[in-house]
Amino acid sequence: MTQQGEYAVVVKSGALDAVATVPGSKSIAHRALICAALARGDSTIKGLPVGDDTQAMLQGLMMLGATFSLDGADAHFEGSIDLDRMDAITVDANLAGTTARFLTAIGALRRGAITVTGNESLRSRPMRDLHLALEQLGAGVSWQNEKYYLPVTVRRGKSYSHSVQVAADTSSQFVTSLMLIAPMLDKGLTIELTGNIVSLPYIAMSASVMKSFGANVRILDERNIVIDGGGYVGCQFAVEPDASSASYPFAAAAVVGGRVCVNGMSSNMMQGDSRFVDVLRQMGCEVLEDQVGITISRHAN
Repeated sequence: MTQQGEYAVVVKSGALDAVATVPGSKSIAHRALICAALARGDSTIKGLPVGDDTQAMLQGLMMLGATFSLDGADAHFEGSIDLDRMDAITVDANLAGTTARFLTAIGALRRGAITVTGNESLRSRPMRDLHLALEQLGAGVSWQNEKYYLPVTVRRGKSYSHSVQVAADTSSQFVTSLMLIAPMLDKGLTIELTGNIVSLPYIAMSASVMKSFGANVRILDERNIVIDGGGYVGCQFAVEPDASSASYPFAAAAVVGGRVCVNGMSSNMMQGDSRFVDVLRQMGCEVLEDQVGITISRHAN
């Protein structure tokens, strides 16, 4: 970087020979942060990505009473959020839609009311399907301005349904929001997905992260998910490298020739974008996986 906002671009001729490190997956990190904040016992999450969205999630969890410390890209959580606190709080998600959706759902668990808001852009996004599902569950939901938009206030209900329907044709995050709070309900939750389902791999990702924290999640088919009560248990959790970011250096090796290794990548990752490696293999690239990561190689022309 030369001056603020300016970067020097180095043009390299010939075949590549490089090792790359990409940030952790934001999608996985946000799910893990929620699980860690709700889990019994201590948790350490390694490899958090740096960015405004991660910062918004951490600030929101701090407002909820989560106790954690940061050490570089790692976060250590001590115990769980006290969901019986009576104080009303307001969380500003700024631009972070994931933070707004996930923390809105946590409002259904907390005795004191949570008001979730954001900047003008986020306040213009409809949250109807999530808010309807939380009402159906039994939570108290109210709006400061327009119905089904932020700011929204959510309160713990007197009793909860054991099953809920949620539209899955707009965003898988509405489904994930309900999944994340389900283990904290005494009798768990059965979730039925309606509409044309989008982003099914992200729902599977949510289940995988939750299972790492001890949740019992069963995806019966593409429309039915059963999650038992019993809560989460703290653990050591490593955030996978972001597979989408890794696709760029991998593609460079395929186009230019040579070899590129991306640290931490593996063939059994949660992210659907990790299958890009299979596409490169079909194109004739050599794929080598070892303890370091995955290396893509192709002979230069």
